[in-house]
Amino acid sequence: MSHALPRRRSRGDGRAPYPVRPGLTFWLGLTLALTSISSFLAWRGNAVVGDGPALHAGLSWHLFVSVPCLYFLCICVHDGVHGVLLRRRWASQGAAWMLSLVICLPFPLLQAAHLKHHGRLGRDDDPEAIVYDVSLPLLLVRLPFIPFFYLRSLRGMGGAAIAFTFLHLTTVAVLMLAVDDVALGWALPVLLAITWFGFTTVYVPHGPLAARLMPWLRAHSGWHDDHHRDPRYPFHQYAAVRAFHLVSDAQRGLDVDDDAAVAFWARPVPGLHRLQGAYPRVVPHTLGSENLGSGS
Repeated sequence: MSHALPRRRSRGDGRAPYPVRPGLTFWLGLTLALTSISSFLAWRGNAVVGDGPALHAGLSWHLFVSVPCLYFLCICVHDGVHGVLLRRRWASQGAAWMLSLVICLPFPLLQAAHLKHHGRLGRDDDPEAIVYDVSLPLLLVRLPFIPFFYLRSLRGMGGAAIAFTFLHLTTVAVLMLAVDDVALGWALPVLLAITWFGFTTVYVPHGPLAARLMPWLRAHSGWHDDHHRDPRYPFHQYAAVRAFHLVSDAQRGLDVDDDAAVAFWARPVPGLHRLQGAYPRVVPHTLGSENLGSGS
């Protein structure tokens, strides 16, 4: 299976419901990466001269700052996996490589595995299926180490990408063993962030509790179902894509799981008029709640 990124389609071909606007998550990701690095350096500097209580307090503050930053950095890197971190594809790839170093993940492996996930969802060979339907103890063990299960996706990758992956992983292992406090101050926040990210964006949308948890975590999980329907958009545009899917599905008579949300998104929303250029049959601001019915 090829892991080439999907070619971006223009609005004129009738299949791109909203203009792709990359760039924001790159600058967000860069800010988050620099904040995480600064927090680590500040903590490590204090750890050298601090005593026990001060060291523990400093670590708690470092985790409080860095774990959320690294979590949202994972979201930004995910945009890079789909080639929408920046407008030019080569720049998006390069920026995603750079940001992925901060979360200790080799980008070629991450990209190959995640694109396989999109292509093989619902199949046993989905690289992320290892956390879909498992017991809670096993889930807690597997979530932090999802990237290690990605190693199965080495097959099919190019020789240079495989070499870079092993060089990256070897360098990370050496740094953790050779440099004081790297394992505690850097690897621990990364593992916690990956666990959090894996729970909200892998387990919740695809696991057995999806129907119960997704209504509460839909925005937190980035409207995951809508992302799978059209993965060409960066994270900050998911709400607009969600709006389009809700309104167009309702107008086409398809069953929708949230009529109240359809009615809300059917109101005039700044920027939503752009959808009409690509889909002239879908006119969101003229679709009222009285037209929605019960999904019929």
